[in-house]
Amino acid sequence: MTIDDELPNTVLDWEVVSEDIVGACSVTGGNSLHCDVGDLAPSSSFSVRVQITEPIALGSERCGETLDNTVFADADNADEVDDDASISVICGAIQVNKFTKVPGNGDQPLSGAGFTLFDNGNAIDPPGEVTTGADGIACFDGLPVDTEFRLSETTVPAGYTGAADQQVTSSAENADCAGEGMPTMVDVENIPLTDFTGTLTAQVPGATNSTIECVDDQGTPIGDSGPFADPATVNITDLEPGTYECTLVIDP
Repeated sequence: MTIDDELPNTVLDWEVVSEDIVGACSVTGGNSLHCDVGDLAPSSSFSVRVQITEPIALGSERCGETLDNTVFADADNADEVDDDASISVICGAIQVNKFTKVPGNGDQPLSGAGFTLFDNGNAIDPPGEVTTGADGIACFDGLPVDTEFRLSETTVPAGYTGAADQQVTSSAENADCAGEGMPTMVDVENIPLTDFTGTLTAQVPGATNSTIECVDDQGTPIGDSGPFADPATVNITDLEPGTYECTLVIDP
C-alpha cells in the first residue's frame, strides 16, 4: 500500500518525525508526503507523524488550528481511497513569573521587568521584549513545542538586581498565554538594592582627620573614603541585602 498526502502548503517545509514502519515515509518538495507501507493485514492501520521544520511565527493565529486536507491511499496498487486527514497546529508557551521579596510581605509581583527570548543567539521578533505587568507576568506563546530557548532579562527595574540568563524549554503540549493548556512556568526573582553614605566630620573643623573603609561579609573591600580628610565620606551603591562592616579611623 502506498499513501500520498499533500500537506498544508505553508511557507515552511515538513519532515517525518515518526512512523509505524521505519523508513516507509518521506517528504519531497517541501510538503508532499509519500509512504510505501507494503502489505497491511485486514483492519490494520498505519500512522505517521510529521512536523514543520521551523516554528510558526510567534503569536500565530494558526496555533491550535486544525488544518484539513485529503490523503490518498492506493491499496495493492488497485483500490484507490480518498479520505480526510487533519493536522493540528500545536504551539508551546513560556510564562515568566517575576517577583521580589518585600519585608514583612514575602514574595510580591514585580512589574516593569522586560524579557526577551533568544534562539541560536538571535532574539525572537515578534514579539521582541515582553514586559511584566502589575501581576508580575510576562508570557511568550506561539512557540514550537518542547524547544529550548535562552531567556534574558533585557530591562531591569530601577533599584533591583538583574536576573541571570536561563535556558528554558517551551511546553511540550499545546498552550498559550490566554489560558489554553499549561505553559512552562519560570520563576525569576529580583533582589532590591540599597545605597549607603557615611560621613565623619570633626566638631571643630580641621581638628581631626578620618578615613572610612568598608568590606562585605567575605572581607572583600567594597568602598573607602580615600586619604585622611575632614570630612571623610564614603559612598557605596547597589548593595544587596547582607551584612557589611565599616572601619572608622579618626586622627591616628
